[in-house]
Amino acid sequence: MMWEAILIFLKSLTAYTIVYPNELAVRIRGGVWHSDLDAGFYWQWPIYDSIWKVTAVTQVKEIPAQSIGQWVVSGIVEYSVADAKKALFGVEDFDEKIRTWTMGLLPRLLFEIENVVIWQLEEVVLDELSNFGDDNGLTITDFRITTLAKHRAIRLITNEPITEAKE
Repeated sequence: MMWEAILIFLKSLTAYTIVYPNELAVRIRGGVWHSDLDAGFYWQWPIYDSIWKVTAVTQVKEIPAQSIGQWVVSGIVEYSVADAKKALFGVEDFDEKIRTWTMGLLPRLLFEIENVVIWQLEEVVLDELSNFGDDNGLTITDFRITTLAKHRAIRLITNEPITEAKE
């Protein structure tokens, strides 16, 4: 236990950080944002400086199926982090925020568009998501519908009494 505490303390004294090519980072100096950092080797003052990193490669988020009126719809959103400062200070969880935003957007759009055409719906959702991404330091590169189907209820209960199966 004591060795773990010593190792944590020594790690806080690290005088450098490496930001890899698939990452973006920001330097926090004295608890305040100081600068954006690209890939590279950076010196930092132990305890006074900290560097926060975020993965900047393209990621895909699945939007789970949801029932909207007579429709069942699901999809995927492809995005990447474009602005580390906005992304790290403005969004706590990219995946959750994208999922929540898209799941709120789809019902509104499905009710606005009378004759649903998949490519048209994808285009409108991508446009709306791009505006959302710009505000949150993300680049939304694609949106695809993976399921779009009408559903109907089937009544399994009849008015007739259930009898035992005959052999």
